[in-house]
Amino acid sequence: EDGGDDDDEEDDEDDEDDEEDEEEEDDEEGDEGDEEGNVNEMSPKERAERVKKLRETLQLGDEARTPLPREPLRDFFRRTRDTWMRQAFENRESDERLSGKEVRRLGFRAAEARFRELYPVLQELDELEEEQRLAEEMQEQEKQRIKDKLREKAKKRKAQLVKMAKKEKKDREKKEKKKKAAAGGSDDEDSEDED
Repeated sequence: EDGGDDDDEEDDEDDEDDEEDEEEEDDEEGDEGDEEGNVNEMSPKERAERVKKLRETLQLGDEARTPLPREPLRDFFRRTRDTWMRQAFENRESDERLSGKEVRRLGFRAAEARFRELYPVLQELDELEEEQRLAEEMQEQEKQRIKDKLREKAKKRKAQLVKMAKKEKKDREKKEKKKKAAAGGSDDEDSEDED
């Protein structure tokens, strides 16, 4: 009997150690979130990497196990009910018999656990994607603004060149008239001399 009690005490100590390890891991994960920084302070590249990391880590590509953005728990379960009920049925004890209602209840609990696990991550993803979209829009607007400025400069430069070309043409025409007048005046003088 004494040997059995010692084993129970060791098991209790192991359980306490496991709980402490889990708490430390949770604390480390919390610190990791702080290292990621504020969404607004991330560069577009950092945001894209963070989104990719979150999607891969939590298998967010599986729509049968992932809530859609802003999807309530009830709608999430309704949409993915078959997946969760199948999981509940497969995870039951081999000799355990479950009614349909019990399978649905267990399925809902599994869906709810997944929903609660992913909800903060999905909110962060939503914020990251919104920030990324806004950054891309701002970048596109800045590109458009620069293009518009360049077009305006090109128009002004073209107008200046046209103006300069017209002025040069006028100046040439004046010079030619003066030459003709000078040449015509000298012809008149020559004809007067002859008289």
